[in-house]
This record gives sequence, structure tokens and C-alpha cells, in this order.
Amino acid sequence: MNLIALVDFVGPKLDFSNVNRQEFLAAFAKYRDTRRKNLAKFLNDSQILPGKVEIPKGFTLTEVSSASTTWSVGSTAVVSMLDMVDKWTSYVIDPDINIPRDKAGVYGKVLNRLADMEEWFGKSPKLAKIANMGSSYVLKVAAVAVSTYNLYSTVTTARHDYQHSVSPTSWASAVSGSTLAVQDALAEVGAIVERHLGSAAMSRVFPQLITTGGTAWKAVQITGIAGHVFASVNVLVMVISGVTTMVSMGTAAAKSYRNGDYAAATFYGIGVVGGAMMVAGGLAFGYALMTAGGAASATGIGATVGVVLFAIGGIIAGISALLAWWKSSDEFQIFARKCFLGDQGDNEPRWGDDPPDWSMANKSSTDSWPIDMQRRGLLNLLGRFKVETEPAATYERGRRYSGDIKFKVTPGYFPDGSSIEFALHEGNGQQTMAAFRWVGYNPAEPITKTELLVDRTYGGMFDPDAMRCYFKVNDGQVKAAITSAPSIKYIDRGDALLASVTVHLGGETNIIRCRKLVMKEGKLYGVTIGDSEETSDIYE
Repeated sequence: MNLIALVDFVGPKLDFSNVNRQEFLAAFAKYRDTRRKNLAKFLNDSQILPGKVEIPKGFTLTEVSSASTTWSVGSTAVVSMLDMVDKWTSYVIDPDINIPRDKAGVYGKVLNRLADMEEWFGKSPKLAKIANMGSSYVLKVAAVAVSTYNLYSTVTTARHDYQHSVSPTSWASAVSGSTLAVQDALAEVGAIVERHLGSAAMSRVFPQLITTGGTAWKAVQITGIAGHVFASVNVLVMVISGVTTMVSMGTAAAKSYRNGDYAAATFYGIGVVGGAMMVAGGLAFGYALMTAGGAASATGIGATVGVVLFAIGGIIAGISALLAWWKSSDEFQIFARKCFLGDQGDNEPRWGDDPPDWSMANKSSTDSWPIDMQRRGLLNLLGRFKVETEPAATYERGRRYSGDIKFKVTPGYFPDGSSIEFALHEGNGQQTMAAFRWVGYNPAEPITKTELLVDRTYGGMFDPDAMRCYFKVNDGQVKAAITSAPSIKYIDRGDALLASVTVHLGGETNIIRCRKLVMKEGKLYGVTIGDSEETSDIYE
């Protein structure tokens, strides 16, 4: 080894002058690769080790997508900011609100600045109208679009994701957000109809619950049964939205704390405070509506406090969630932190009573994550894969499907001797399965190899003996496994057609599974084809 070090010391060095960062990284990576190959060749040629040194093959890491999480926290922050801009423009620009001056303290200084802006907008009535109406309509359109997508995503996950479940909190959050957005839009449409067409019929059913006057917002006095129902639902979903925000933020804070993401846990904790402010705002606004015509609405205090608390609470929760997501670690970073070499490797139990599924850790113990379980946990992360399915023929509602079902698996870590099981089944019914094993061979050229069946289960869905699997290989690494279940027999009797793809890592005890929708009939019409790419997230 001293001779190797000497050769490396006196050998030619890289010239990194006049190169940019990307060129430097590419050149350095090539240098390290050449150095590693030379070291392996030297050790093998000298035969000073008991075995042959082999450079491990490269493979692609498969990570669980966080796009939905990114969308959720990002959309929350955007809508909250738009809501605050809408409230700010209403307060500063609305001609029915006169911002008081000459108040004492910091509060008075802020009011003086806002009053100056009110005066400036008063000199430009056209700009003031554009700013006020523009912020209001942009908010309403964005809120309806975002809440509709969130509700659609929740429903789709509940119906089509067979690896994860939707919590009651997620349902309540999606429904309450959509209700608030739709109610706000309907109230605005009712007001427009009344102004331009002179008909108050729609505004009586969908009344605008706040108005302006004096120095603040006011709660309107509701008349009629429909108006009272509309107002009650509005207040209820405001409170529910705040409660679900508190619960989801609290749950995320606890999970981040268990994972050692203390900064993210802190931000989520701040989000809990934002949710509490939303609840308080909803209750204050509800009180103002109930006492409209009395002291609360005469001064505007109840409505103003409710509106401001709810808006600021939403902003705090949205921005906190966004910052917490930004500070959160992925599974590989969590593994590095919690393993025996990590800075939290001595903490027991590692995750308390809720360890992540991939870790295989015990819930509570003085040795909750022994070294063999750490090894299995790392292999679970490295071995995750993606699955795509596609019917080869057209699936028609109410008719038997008898075509092929195509499978494509994009593996992660997939050593020699690994096997893949392809199974189809109706709901939780009996599976029909065919399994194939990969055996490595000459990695010199990108090639495709057909592997024969190594195991099967006859369930009546298709003939597993007629299947073949094609492994696409590049530089010795399996890049894809492609097969088709031939001439399946499926008709929807209330259960969806599902695919379960299972990978057994060669030479290991790890079993990694992906379960996804292939196709199903809609409740009322049409069919749903599960053509999305799903990532494995079940570990045994």
C-alpha cells in the first residue's frame, strides 16, 4: 500500500487551470474512476489479497416522489399570500373604510402609513379599482383551482393508490378548503348579479358575509333560511380548516422530530400556531355574524378580528409548511443520521413507536435498530423500483377484457440472482403470478435477454407458463424488465384489477413490493386505466 501511495504521489497531477466548475467536476470524476480501476488492477495482478477485487456496478436510485407534497405546501402558501393581499387591498383601497390616523405607538405608525397609501390610491381611482378587483378575482380563481385540484388528488389517492391510505384529516382539509373557495366564489357571483342585473335572489342564498364601513370590516346581518345555512356552513368549514391544519402540522412535527429533522419540526410547530389562529378567527367571525346588528358588527371588531386572524393564521401555516418541507431530509439522509455511524446512532429507541416501514426497526427497545436491520433498511432504499402497466387492448365498460397486460419495471439496486414476481388479481382475491430471475452475464454491450419462468401461481387470470421476461441491460446493470400477462380474463364485478410486483433481492432477505391499479370501471360511467408510474413502497 505504501508503494501505491508513492506511485500516486509522484504520478502526473491534473491540471485544473482555466476550467469552470462543471468541467472540474467531470474531470475529477474521471480521474477518480481511473485511479480506482488502476488500484483494483494492481491488487488483482499482485495477488496480495485473498480474493479478487471487483468494482461494483452503478445503478440508478429510485426515490419516492414528493411532487404532491411540494404542490400541497406550495399551493397553501400561495393562496394564503393572495388572501392577505386581497384583505390588504380591501382595507387600504375600499372607499367605505376610512383608516384612522394619529394613534399612539407602533400601531399608530402602521395605521398612518396605511392611511397615506389610502390617500394615494384615492387620487388614482382607476388604479385603485383595478388593484382591488384584480387581487380579489385572482384570489378566488386561484383558490377554486387549487382547492379543486387538492380535492381531486385526495379522491384519486383514495380510489387508486393501493399502497397508501388517505387519513380523515386529509379528507376534512380537502373538503373544507373546497367548500370555502366555492362559497366565496358563489357569494361574489351573487353580488355581481345583484349589481348589474338588479336581482337579489342569488345573493340571498349565497350572501357576502362581510362588508366594509367605518374603520374596519363588518359582518352582515343574515336573513332567510338559505342565508343562515350558507353562513353556518362557512363558519363551520373555517373552524374545520383550522383544526385540520393544527392536526396535520402537529403530526408532521412529531414525524420530523422522530427523524431528527429538528428545524423542520420547529417550523411545523409554528404551523400548529397558525392553525390555532385560523380556528380563533373562524370563531370570532362566527360570533360577529350571530350578533350582526349589535355591538360586535357595529364596531366591526368581531368581523375584523375574525378575518385578520384567519388570514394571518393561514399565511403562517402555509409558509411554515413550505419552510419545513425545505428543511426536511430524504430517506437516505435520515438513514445516514440514524445508522451506527450517524450523529444520532446512539439514540434509543431510534424512532420511538413509529419507525418508517423501510427501516425494519423495532418500535421500542434498548437496541431498536441492530446492524442487520440497518443493512436491510439500506437495501430497501437502494432496491426501490418503479412499475408501469398498460392494457394492450381497449377495455370497454360492462364487457369482459381478454387482452394482454403489459408490465415495465425500472429497478434500482438489482444484484445477480434477484427475481421479480408479476401478479394480477381482483381486489384482495386470488393472485395469478409468474416469477423470473436475473442471472448476470457479459456486460460489454447494451443487450436484451429473455429469461424463462422460475416460479408460478395458477389463479385463473392468465397462463403464467406462456409468459417471458425481457431484461434490458446496459454495462451489466438491469435498466428495465418488460413482460406481458397474456390473454387475461377479467370483468369488473365490483373489484378493480390490480397488479402486485415483488422484487426479491439476490442473496438477501429483502422483499420489496409495489401494488397498483391496472383498470376498473367508474362508479357511474366510463373506465379508469392505471397508466401512472408507481414507486414501490411496501417492505417485508
